[in-house]
Amino acid sequence: MFVRRKEHHHYFIHVPGCPFLSSVPPEDLVQVENVATAFSEGYEMCSLCSPLRQKLRVEEERISAFCQENGITYVLCNKYIAVSTPLSQWRIVIADNEADTELYHRNTIRQEPNIPPFLTHYHDQKIRFPRLLPYFQYILHHDNYRLRRPLPEKRKGAPPKKGSQRYRKLMKQKKQQEKSRSARKVVAMIDNLQTKGKSRRKTRKTG
Repeated sequence: MFVRRKEHHHYFIHVPGCPFLSSVPPEDLVQVENVATAFSEGYEMCSLCSPLRQKLRVEEERISAFCQENGITYVLCNKYIAVSTPLSQWRIVIADNEADTELYHRNTIRQEPNIPPFLTHYHDQKIRFPRLLPYFQYILHHDNYRLRRPLPEKRKGAPPKKGSQRYRKLMKQKKQQEKSRSARKVVAMIDNLQTKGKSRRKTRKTG
């Protein structure tokens, strides 16, 4: 569970018992039902009581050694831990229960509905661990699996039939591209003529 202050100018969410809230009366606090929604509304996680920061502090030595050994990098951000490998990108995020975390994988093939803005192009990997290091171990295992079994290349669709809506759309795109190319050629010719004119005037002056 997370809470926030009622005042609109305090855009931070906290774990109950956060030292920053020691002087705030309980009636001035509101429970945060959904962390992702709060983030989308502009709230940020308090850096003092952030569950991700607390978890990382406990395991950082082991995680850093594991990442250095396996070519993995990570960065602690306000809303998530960003993890990158030579093959993939991931985000470990806070769940609605401060004790839980979730793993999201960058995927440009499909997009999950109702995804918060800070997770655009990521999908829920549907795994949960009580600690952070198992996420990094899972990521390495996932990369090794994909090296052995790469995803099939996306097949190109059949060419559109003449007269169809898709065909007309394609023709319109080609015409726009051709106009853009022609416009760039004209601009390049004008620039070339202006450059030649300047060089001729300089030659006359020096002569």
